[in-house]
Amino acid sequence: MDERWHHDVIGHRDIGPHDESTGQWYPPGVRRLDLLGGLAYWDGRGSVPLHGSAGAVVALIALSPAPVERTVAAGTIWGEVGESRANGNLRSTLWRLRKTAEGLVDEDHGRLAIDHDVSIDHRDVAAWSDRLIRGDATDADLDRRISPVDMELLPGHYDDWVVFERERLRQRLLHAVEALALAQARRGRYGDAIESAMVAIAADPMRESAHKVAVQCHLAEHNVVEAYREQHAYVEIMDRELGIAPSDEFMRLVPSAVVETLGQPRVDVGHRVSH
Repeated sequence: MDERWHHDVIGHRDIGPHDESTGQWYPPGVRRLDLLGGLAYWDGRGSVPLHGSAGAVVALIALSPAPVERTVAAGTIWGEVGESRANGNLRSTLWRLRKTAEGLVDEDHGRLAIDHDVSIDHRDVAAWSDRLIRGDATDADLDRRISPVDMELLPGHYDDWVVFERERLRQRLLHAVEALALAQARRGRYGDAIESAMVAIAADPMRESAHKVAVQCHLAEHNVVEAYREQHAYVEIMDRELGIAPSDEFMRLVPSAVVETLGQPRVDVGHRVSH
């Protein structure tokens, strides 16, 4: 088990009944488990610490789309200590969880799952992302706010099972936020659209598709100079960090008349990425 689970600053954060990303207030008694931006559990009355092995067990179960066999959970978290000791560690951890976070983890015939009445943020965000990417977003979906911090699953933890799911969700969220920006722009919500595009850029400053969305949103609002500035900024980032130029498709986004007036961003044609 990654030793970082034992550090309180990384392993737990306090939360309350208000979800800042959706603006939703949870009624008394409603329970929620957060894994984005840090591990946190609200039991309907207050914030419950999930430190050390308790946090690791809860996170592993919450990230699984199906109930987790006890032996699998023990081997995944304590695989380095042997089967017998790993199973013993799991037993003691589950016993502590029943005392400190009663009802959070269910067990049925040796399989572990988060109680179905507990709202889990990364599952909610994954469903939100799917709707945006499919083009099925609701009005409420377009109102959702998300920050680069909220896009990172269990920051500070580097177990293999965390790293894989973190990157998978990060890629999904980046595509979703880009889709969110374009959907907002189509509704004439240009300020929200630009803000959403900036979130994607902040999460991955060298991601061309994020800068492309920002340029498209500026152009949708007829702010061609802003679009030119965004294009020029990305050209400079790629030249400085990687010594290559953006794709031809990206460079053609800004109307040629604007480029002729304001000046062509300097690119190294020999290092251009062609799409």
